[in-house]
Amino acid sequence: MGVKRAHLTPTLVDRIRFRAPVPEMLEVEAYRQLAEAKALHREIVEVLAPDAWWLKAGVTAEVLRSALTGLSFTAARRTARTAVGSRKPRRARTK
Repeated sequence: MGVKRAHLTPTLVDRIRFRAPVPEMLEVEAYRQLAEAKALHREIVEVLAPDAWWLKAGVTAEVLRSALTGLSFTAARRTARTAVGSRKPRRARTK
């Protein structure tokens, strides 16, 4: 006879190894795919940031607008539960 298992409850390792993706991950992936299909390589002509709560690390709407207007996103990627875009570096301005 084999060793009997004391309980049938899955271990923490089993639960982590076999769990299904969390719903947020599916939403973030959907947003990433939408950005990839509709936003890549299009010029950013307007930046709207009506809620300052979303702006972090001292970034203001004006700074964000100045940094992004006229550029385009070159890639859409997902990091954990956040969808982000990569942009081309701004060319040095000649005076």
